[in-house]
Formats: sequence, structure tokens, C-alpha cells
Amino acid sequence: MQIFYTDISKLFECDIQIIGAPLTDATARLIFDIGGKEFSFNGSINSVGHCVFNIPALGDYNVLGAGNLTLEVVVDNVLFKPFTDTINVQDSNGSDFLSYIQTTDYDSADLIDNPTWKVKRPYNEAPYLVLPDLKFNMAIGDTKPDLKFFVFKKGEQFGDPIPLPNMSSYTIVIKVYDYNSNLITFGSTTNIDQLSGQISYTFGPLDFIKSGIYFFEVEFTSSSQTFTLPENNVRNEIIIRD
Repeated sequence: MQIFYTDISKLFECDIQIIGAPLTDATARLIFDIGGKEFSFNGSINSVGHCVFNIPALGDYNVLGAGNLTLEVVVDNVLFKPFTDTINVQDSNGSDFLSYIQTTDYDSADLIDNPTWKVKRPYNEAPYLVLPDLKFNMAIGDTKPDLKFFVFKKGEQFGDPIPLPNMSSYTIVIKVYDYNSNLITFGSTTNIDQLSGQISYTFGPLDFIKSGIYFFEVEFTSSSQTFTLPENNVRNEIIIRD
């Protein structure tokens, strides 16, 4: 079973082999079938059959729970379906509620004790990243644009997102890895906007020496704790152009 999320993106990768057919000009897409709703995302496939799909947060598709996933590959105008699997769509804290408002009636008089709730939502206060640009890209040697992202946590009462408190008390380090998870570059930043929860980082002109797809994570260290975002094996993409 594959897990996808309503509130964060996920990089999905797989390898296929089609005997007797060259994959040089092949195309690939992932088809989601969840609760009677069907939609798809195009991906990339290289000559040896490695497929990569950047799946966005699925909250905008208004889907939740169990479904099915199918990989379709077209080679020389012939359609192949080399991969199928079951999936589950949930939010990143593990809840199977799509949103608070969809869980119960916000205007009901006895909201908190509403007996129609089957399960009360487990509010997880763990921080999480939000990217305004799921595919951040820049050219080799450039220092702009800045890498920007937001750090939120869920509020204590209704789970509404709020900026991570006291962000200036953390040492914040951005680490960038290549496709094989080798550390390419890292650096710290103090460019923090506590009011909005935004953090910015400026790359140096020599941080990247070749084009390609890279991934970054953010390490937060204070006097009392250390944690790294994103969690759940999510890989946030950085595209470097020639």
C-alpha cells in the first residue's frame, strides 16, 4: 500500500521493465481512483525505466481514505499498465479527517461534545513545512531566487495552522542532497519572519556544480531539542538548470 497526503507533497518513484520496447520516448502517468473520483499526474521516465512523479498535496482534490493507483506507460503508441497498488490518502499527522469543518458542523451548539463524532481528531502539534513553490528552480551559479518556505504547527484547540513559536531560538540549517542521497551543500540561515512563519535561504554561487534534481531538508536545533523537516520520507525538490 502507498500513502499519500492531503497537506504535503510526495515524490513517488518506481522502476519498470518492458521487454522488447525501447523507453527512450516513453511517457508515464499515475492514475488515482479514490471514492469514485479519478485523476492523474504526469511524470518522467528515463531510458532504463526509472519513473519519477512529484505528487502534490491532495487536499484540493477533496479525496480521503482508501483507493487504487495505476501506472500507465505509453511506448511506441502502445499502452502498458505495469504497476497497480492500493493507496490511502490521509493528512500528514495520520488523521483520516480531511478537515475540521468536514468532520462536524462548526455551528452546532454542542460542538465539542457532539455525539455524532465517531473519533475525535488527534491534534498533533508536530511542526511541518509548507512550500509556496513545489518545484523550486534556479540556474547554476545564481544566488537568486531565495529558497522560501513556511514552518507551521497545529493549534492546540482546533488544529488551525500557526507559525512555529520562537523560531529565532533555533539554529536552522538547510541541507541539500543529490538523487542518491549524497550531501551536496548545507548552510544556516537567520532570515526568519516569525509573524508569517516564513524562512528564507540564499544559496552561494558555488553550491551547485552541475544541473539536475536535488532535494532539501531543514534541521532545527535548540537547547532542548533537535528535529528535521520534512518527515515521512517526503523529498522537497530543487531543480538546477544549466
